[in-house]
Amino acid sequence: MSVGSYLELYLAALGWHFYETLWSSLLNIGLLYIPFIAMAVRAWIESYEAAGAEGAERNIRAAEVSIATMFTVVMLAGSPFIPLQPSGLVYTRPCSNDAAKGGASNTTYDSVFTALGISEITGHVPVWWYGVMAAAGGLVNAAVAAIPCQNDFRLYQYKLENSRIKDPQLRRELQLFTHDCWYPARMRLFDSKQPLPSGYDPSDIDWPGSQFFLDTSGYYGVNNINLATRASEEIPGFPFDPQRDTEYDTEHYPAPQWGRPECKDCWEAQTYGIRDRLIQEIEVEAWAQTQGWVTQLMNAFGWDARKTEDAALRSMWTIEDGRLSMPVTAGLGDAAGGRLARAGATVGGRWESVFFQSKMYAIREAAPVGQAVLLMLIFALMPFVLLFGEFSVGTLLTLTITLFAVRFLTFLWAAAVWLDNTLQQALNPTGWFDFAADKMDYTVSEVVIDLVTGTMFMIVPVLWVGMLGWAGYHAGVGLNSFLEGTNSSAAATGSGFGNALSLVKNRFRELKPPNKK
Repeated sequence: MSVGSYLELYLAALGWHFYETLWSSLLNIGLLYIPFIAMAVRAWIESYEAAGAEGAERNIRAAEVSIATMFTVVMLAGSPFIPLQPSGLVYTRPCSNDAAKGGASNTTYDSVFTALGISEITGHVPVWWYGVMAAAGGLVNAAVAAIPCQNDFRLYQYKLENSRIKDPQLRRELQLFTHDCWYPARMRLFDSKQPLPSGYDPSDIDWPGSQFFLDTSGYYGVNNINLATRASEEIPGFPFDPQRDTEYDTEHYPAPQWGRPECKDCWEAQTYGIRDRLIQEIEVEAWAQTQGWVTQLMNAFGWDARKTEDAALRSMWTIEDGRLSMPVTAGLGDAAGGRLARAGATVGGRWESVFFQSKMYAIREAAPVGQAVLLMLIFALMPFVLLFGEFSVGTLLTLTITLFAVRFLTFLWAAAVWLDNTLQQALNPTGWFDFAADKMDYTVSEVVIDLVTGTMFMIVPVLWVGMLGWAGYHAGVGLNSFLEGTNSSAAATGSGFGNALSLVKNRFRELKPPNKK
């Protein structure tokens, strides 16, 4: 039997184990007999109050039909019968052939639920609900399989944007680089009042890895006169160089082990350079996917590998720095002020975009977890619903529709993920790598994508469950009314048939000749 998430592999069996326990408790206490006793007492009272034997017989026949219906519901949808374990449940990820089973899903759930003993737990499922679960699972799998496979842009965008620098030494070096190299370089460019060369994007200078500062002498390059283009303290990995580190008195004091590299070397050097070490801090799966898309971007939009890598690093630095690449700087010229105004106008939208993507990722991750927990509670509390619903067919139908509605949410969320990624690719072809391409504005396209995604994840499921719940309730009420009418008709027919039979017998006695003596 298929389920909708890894967590459901365990919670479904646990929910039915709770169901079996509660059902047995209600049976042992005797509460499950109350609806039958109430039906018998109600039939006796109505028969007693009925006028004549005909009305009493009609009520008794209707009660017999109702009790038979209740027994049928109990046998099919109440009594636990078919055993179910986590190892008997299967979850298949969309667009993959990896079928995970309970106890062997290769997730952290295995160790946790195994330690709790839940991986070996057994719950017994009534025949009706086992069939409903199997049918709903097959229908959902078929619907999800019909959705085209698509790159999950938002997932990897979230992972890249939320990558954190775990190495404290690297974080320290990045802070030094920002204050020793990037801030002075920006101030030098603004003080010169020279426009940025046409070959560079206007937003290139808005982060420490600026290509213009790396390429131009006097900024990150060779400039022995201005010590601001070098680190202010020794950096591990960069050996002491007497030709470069002339501020040390090596004649009277021993030379330090490490030196103060120039900004360009500090950023680009292999092994010990900040850039290469920042790349290693990015989440492995996200970075592998990023490198896989580099070729596509190069072929479709002329992007090179370095530009794509810088876009990812710039995103990580933006969140890590917390300033959205816009430090407060006073005394700038008109050109710098215009650039500040342009960039400042995008800060609020960009920052809101980052937070929205984090919220949407959290909703995406929480949706199947919430669904699994909700299904477990539905399974566990079902005995009370059946009991308080007097084991009616209408209650059974309402529960069936509700269970199907919750189970079908798997397809709605899969469709929402596909639509989100498709819209990102259609409305912004270069995708989320456009951070460094002067397109940091929170555009109308991004607003449309966010609104549609939020609606699909939060509003549509509520409407879906509400509509089916409303339909299930009214269908249950209508079916109960129909059954009550059928019971009354059957009782009246039976009573009429008995009266007709009695009339025929009496008439036959009248026509029979008297016995001869």
